[in-house]
Formats: sequence, structure tokens, C-alpha cells
Amino acid sequence: MDRRIEAFEAAQRIIDECVDYGFDLTDPESILKLGRRGQYPCGLYMNWGATRLVIWDEYEDYVLKIAIQDYYEKYNAHEAEIYWAAEGEGNGVSESFAWCDCYIEPTVDAPGIYVMEYVNCDEDRVIDDSYTYGYKRFCEDNGYDPDDEESADAYSDYYYEDSDEILDYFMSDMSDKERQIFWTFFSEWRIHDVHCQNIGFRGNKPIICDYAGWGW
Repeated sequence: MDRRIEAFEAAQRIIDECVDYGFDLTDPESILKLGRRGQYPCGLYMNWGATRLVIWDEYEDYVLKIAIQDYYEKYNAHEAEIYWAAEGEGNGVSESFAWCDCYIEPTVDAPGIYVMEYVNCDEDRVIDDSYTYGYKRFCEDNGYDPDDEESADAYSDYYYEDSDEILDYFMSDMSDKERQIFWTFFSEWRIHDVHCQNIGFRGNKPIICDYAGWGW
């Protein structure tokens, strides 16, 4: 089945579930308020960031992304633009990003609804895995004993000051060629704001699931 057909069918299923529950998808801020109070049905889930509301259901195959305010619509559009640019490269770089497309275009009366591949977002796992990977490399590079408490203290200061450590971990399983391809695309599109909450897992492979950036 074509990926768009599969994703759009899933998007409509989640929309129908939201409507059946009484969510007004034209007013995502009202849904966000309910979500903060935990007022959503069993089998329907949500999360949110600074700009967008994310909704998914128990099938855990796709998620809806909806801009919380009109001004934030640009983040959804840019994210889809980045994904399809990556897909168009034809060199596998799109595999580093969660699949994304627009399902319903925004109108003057309602926000757009975008659909993204579901990935398992586990902030603690990303922190733990990136810390472990970075600590091992840090000790090897500096000749430190990884079992020494002072080494751990020194790395902790370095880890929390170095925003690139998450990306180093993200690229750790790539070949040199794959890393070059990824970093070239990442830089050309000026992707930023990639942190532990913006990375999920497709199986055991880390995937960037929020790559629209922030504050532009």
C-alpha cells in the first residue's frame, strides 16, 4: 500500500475518534487544556510542545500534528517540506526523519492537520543512551578511567554544556558516508533544536520526530 494512503487512512481514523469524543479540532487550544487535565478517553493519547499538539491512538502507527495557534502553522508546513526534500535526495537520508505529510490544508477557520509516522518517544532512554555513548568516548579520548568517580564528574559537566552530544549519539551507528550525507542535509536545511524530547525510536533505531526547529 502507498505510504500516503496508509497514513491518511490512519489520520482519518484518529480524527473520527477525536470527533466521537467531542474534541473540536478547529480549536486545538481547547483540546490542549483538556490534555493538561488528563481529560481524554482510554485509547486516545496526546502530547504537546511549544507550537503543536500531537494526538495518536492505541494502534500507535501514526500521529496527528496540529498547530496550537495560527502563527505556528509554519512549523508543520516546514517539517513536511524538510521530509520531502530528504526523500527527494534519494540517498537514504530520509530514514533519519519520521515520515510526515499534510493531510488537511489549513483554512481561515481551521488549522491544518498533518500526519507523521509514530515513533516511540522515550526521553529517558535517549538521555541514558547518549550519556553512556558519550561517556565511553570521552574517557577513551582523554585517557580517563570510566570507573573513576572524578571521570564521571568531569563528563557530567561536559555533557550538560555540549548541545552536540545528542547529535553525536544519534549519528553513532552511521557509516562515515551516511554521517556525511546526514550532516550535509542537516546543515543545508539549518535544522536545529534537536534534543532528547525530539528523538524517538523506530524499533531500536533513533529517529528525529520534531525537526521543524524553533523561533524562526
